Amino acid sequence: MQTHLQEKLLVQDHSLFTNTPAKPARQRRRIDYIAENPNPHPYVKKWLEEPFLMSIRDDPNFASFLNNTNLTKELTESYGTLLKIHELVGSDTDLVFFDVCSGKGYLSCLLSYHFPRSTIHQIDNNNKIKTEHIRSLKNVQFHLMDVKGVKILDLMKEETKGKKGIILGIHLCGELSEYLINFFNTIDTIEYLILCPCCISKKNQGLLQTSRDLNIDNYNLWTMELFYSIKDSTRFLNRDGEVKSHKNNFISAKKIRDSKKPEEASKAENTETTEIEPKEESKEIKEATEEDKEVCPCVPSLVLLLQNKYCSYVTCEFKPKSL
Repeated sequence: MQTHLQEKLLVQDHSLFTNTPAKPARQRRRIDYIAENPNPHPYVKKWLEEPFLMSIRDDPNFASFLNNTNLTKELTESYGTLLKIHELVGSDTDLVFFDVCSGKGYLSCLLSYHFPRSTIHQIDNNNKIKTEHIRSLKNVQFHLMDVKGVKILDLMKEETKGKKGIILGIHLCGELSEYLINFFNTIDTIEYLILCPCCISKKNQGLLQTSRDLNIDNYNLWTMELFYSIKDSTRFLNRDGEVKSHKNNFISAKKIRDSKKPEEASKAENTETTEIEPKEESKEIKEATEEDKEVCPCVPSLVLLLQNKYCSYVTCEFKPKSL
């Protein structure tokens, strides 16, 4: 089945059959070549099927946005994250989004159309990013801002007064992931978090040495360390193999607001999650404590992971209901 964009690309110029003057030929861009692929990547296909795509394709403000050299990667990352957002927030549609280290903002663009009642804040400290497309997105604002500065805290606190916030970070390098989790832990009005971490900072020699000593992939170990640093929340962890990057572990969290114990809330929220057993059993392993069991059932306790030299818990694949 052809997507809306593919169908339009195949339509002949109607000016050959009418008196309507032909529009000037537009220079072909990366999106046009991607749309011609008869078997597009699943997440790219979802992008091509979005009703708004035709309007932004014809919008000159989106010329650079749709001609990115890494467009396929950007499309898969953003749509994969969007599906996780829908899974996490459910019927919550009036939210304040913070797309941290957003780059051009492919995720923010999707959010603009999927959450029209919400406000989306793109945050990045790169002053060379072309942001012309934001002029066409009424509920998106771009902030040239350092994640490590105090202004971002003030922004989040101010914009979420009386509202629910959701903080997003896709491929945050090194300690930036820790900053994101700290915002979630310390700002009460930030209700949700989704984080796809990137590399470990070279400054974190202790963790890098631990990964070597235990023969554990350092990206998986870093994901686990970040996961366990999230407080007072129901936490989720999975790997999305459809995202076109080797760094495709996703951490999601939702603050616990009622009297349920963390472990009870975790069980209630994760009824479809499959528990993964360690590859190697150890007779010396002690039973996990109740504190260890607070986390998502698909993730063994930190003690068990380290003692078993086991870190493949992230093979719990994300399977969105909408695909």
